[in-house]
Amino acid sequence: WEDTVGLYAEMAEEAYAELLEGEEWKCRELERQYTLKRLDDKMISIVEDLRIYMGEEPAKVVRVAYNFETATGKRLMLKDVADDLDEIHTESTAYIKELLTEPEYAEILNKNYAGRIPDILTDSTWYTADGGFYIICNTKIIASEKQGIMEFFLPYDEVDVICNQFQ
Repeated sequence: WEDTVGLYAEMAEEAYAELLEGEEWKCRELERQYTLKRLDDKMISIVEDLRIYMGEEPAKVVRVAYNFETATGKRLMLKDVADDLDEIHTESTAYIKELLTEPEYAEILNKNYAGRIPDILTDSTWYTADGGFYIICNTKIIASEKQGIMEFFLPYDEVDVICNQFQ
């Protein structure tokens, strides 16, 4: 984060120098926000939203999740919470494909979205909260950047993806 801020500070200095030379002002923003999604005796889930705006539309936005075992503080990866890593990918892909057949998604999906669904779930794009497993789909993976970040909720009782110790 400090390296990123340093880079953007340098860019701001360059932009200021351009202003002194009569160039047009372009707003630049760097924002990072954290949201606590789950905190209990089993797991801590934190979601980070990063927004980068360099004076041109649209701003770049990224959402990342961090999950930790409460007792040890160890960062949890998919392999740590899934009984079967292949199964979690298979079940989540099938569940998302089913959700995307709903009419509300018809106009927003990219042409090749179906082939990209398996790319959505990574070690940094999931968290658990409120009785289920959430999968974050960042922009441009299956829908346009204009659509923004999407999240898919997989209830524990409908999709058996997380081992019982973390439910």
